[in-house]
Amino acid sequence: MSINDKIKQVLLAKNLSPSYLADDIGVQRSSISHILSGRNRPSLDIIQKIVRRFPEFTYEWFLEDDAQLSTDSFTAQQDAPPPTAMNRTTIRADRPAVANTGYPTARIAVTDGPIVPKQVTFDPLTPTPPVADEPGRSVGKQIDRILIFYTDGTFREYTPA
Repeated sequence: MSINDKIKQVLLAKNLSPSYLADDIGVQRSSISHILSGRNRPSLDIIQKIVRRFPEFTYEWFLEDDAQLSTDSFTAQQDAPPPTAMNRTTIRADRPAVANTGYPTARIAVTDGPIVPKQVTFDPLTPTPPVADEPGRSVGKQIDRILIFYTDGTFREYTPA
């Protein structure tokens, strides 16, 4: 039995969906999906997270080819009280479940009132260039040539006299 099959057995034994398992152990849902479809093999990190979350599944069980789940270990657990809030994440419908990745996340404040645009003032960081007294002339610069490109691929070049 492959490690991928053993993860399928974990889902069956715990009666979990693949997405709930992924959220529960803190990995991306696509990781579990790819493991179950056979596209990828589980990493050591995923196996460690499963064993940490469900200690009844041991590393030896995952690594041994002939290891089968014993139903005795699960009958005792089915009689046990449900998990406490300390070790189980509650997923609420009004708030999406997000795995804690350890990276800072952006928080967005949502208000119920109307959106009022802010007045933004423009404060240029660089001074504007001086304006020439004569139109068409820049300070210290002269026009060398003007190119006009047409849509048919041709162009026309103008040079000052």
